[in-house]
Amino acid sequence: MDKFKIGSLEYAPYNNHNKEHLLFLRDLLEEIEEEGELEKRMGDIEYMFSHSYKELNSFQVDNPNAYLVYDKNNIVGFVYMYVNKEQELLLYLGIHKDFRNRGYSSRINQELPLYLLNNFPIKGIRVQVEKDNIPSVKAITKAGFVPIGDDFYIKRL
Repeated sequence: MDKFKIGSLEYAPYNNHNKEHLLFLRDLLEEIEEEGELEKRMGDIEYMFSHSYKELNSFQVDNPNAYLVYDKNNIVGFVYMYVNKEQELLLYLGIHKDFRNRGYSSRINQELPLYLLNNFPIKGIRVQVEKDNIPSVKAITKAGFVPIGDDFYIKRL
């Protein structure tokens, strides 16, 4: 599956040959340098994108997938996903600084897990959020994720 759409948001696989995608990654890396804390929260973004597979045909253990999230032809953020050995999907989400506080994180955290759980044979979805990142904690708990240790988790019903 090349692209997929959930509601008004479109998810396109990251392509390191696409100029628009490379510019988004460059902006994201500049933001990480400026803010410092973002790298601690998100990990090595450049590694995530450079080691992504092209399409989300299925999830296989340790095969990562990076997607850019579009709304009306604007890249508003990204999602990075991979499945661990327990068949849990690990989900990382980042919203571009120009599009924060507009509800994108909440929408993605509500819509994407339902789509993934309904379309792929995974046991559940796990996200890591720093407990002091109040907006992200609110977005994921509103979406139905429950805290388990240092992570938040939503499972197939």
